[in-house]
Amino acid sequence: MFVLLLAGCATGRTAQAPAVEHESFGLPDVRSPLLFPSEVREVTLAWLVEELARLTGQELALSPETLDALVVAKEALELTSPVPAGEVYTFVEGLLVTQGFFLIPVKDGGRPILGVFQPTEDGPSPFDAGTTVLVTREELPELRRHPALVCQLVLNFENIDSRQLQTQLRQLLVAANGFQVVPAGERSLILQGPGARLYNLGHLLLEIDRASAQNAAPAARPRSPQ
Repeated sequence: MFVLLLAGCATGRTAQAPAVEHESFGLPDVRSPLLFPSEVREVTLAWLVEELARLTGQELALSPETLDALVVAKEALELTSPVPAGEVYTFVEGLLVTQGFFLIPVKDGGRPILGVFQPTEDGPSPFDAGTTVLVTREELPELRRHPALVCQLVLNFENIDSRQLQTQLRQLLVAANGFQVVPAGERSLILQGPGARLYNLGHLLLEIDRASAQNAAPAARPRSPQ
C-alpha cells in the first residue's frame, strides 16, 4: 500500500524565482528557492520531501510506514537562509540519505511521481517499484548532486576483469543500502545505487583501470634477426 501526496498541498507559499539551472536525469526543475518558516530551528524530513515535491511539481509515492518514519525523523538547522533553487535536490537528498531514505522516479511526463523509500533487509526491495535512473559515463559527475537518487551505471574497463572485481567489491557494498554490482562480460560492470556514492565508486574504479594500464609491464621488444 502506498500513500500519494499531492504536490503543492504542503504550504501556501508561491514560487518566487525561476530555477537556477536545468535539472539532470530528466528530473523536473526546481522552480524557486527552498524557504524555511521564520524562527524554525528544526524540520522533519516529511516537511522537506513535501517541499521538494511542491517546488518541482511532483507527487510523492511512499508507504504508510515510510511516511511515519519521515514524520518522526528530524533535522536541526544551523542556518535558516534560503536554499538556492539549483541546490534544493542536493540539500534535501543529503539529509534524506543520512537517515536511510532514498528517492526513485515512479513516473515522468506531465504529472511526475517521485517515490520515497527506506529499504530494510527483511522486506522486498523497494527499488523495483520505480524506474531506476540510467546514467551514462559522461554524466558521472552529475551524480554528485544526487546523494539519495537511485541510479544505474554501466562501466566498461580496458584493463581490469569485471568478474574478479565484483567478487572483491562484495565486502564494500551492502545490498540493503540500495547498492548492486553485476558483471556484464569480462570488462563491464552494471552498478546500481545512490547517486553520490555511485559517483565515488565509479570514479574510483575508472582510476584503478587507468592505473592498471600505466603499471602494466611493457611488452618485450622482439629481437632483430641476426
